[in-house]
Amino acid sequence: MEQRVNPCRKDCPKRAGDCHVWCEKYRAFRAWKEEEYAERAARAALDEADAVRGKKIRRDVRQRGLDGTRRRG
Repeated sequence: MEQRVNPCRKDCPKRAGDCHVWCEKYRAFRAWKEEEYAERAARAALDEADAVRGKKIRRDVRQRGLDGTRRRG
């Protein structure tokens, strides 16, 4: 994954209270970060779905055994 550095610096000569609204460098950086956050959320959702599926499979194996028949005691 590519690392980008936030262009908003304390020593920026154009720094102002509303610079995040109009600064093109920061807006491009923010758009890139939003894409990165969306990709990360999508990967997390897939991982969560796999984790839930694995939990269900393990639960079913504990209850019914590997061949799907009930265990006898």
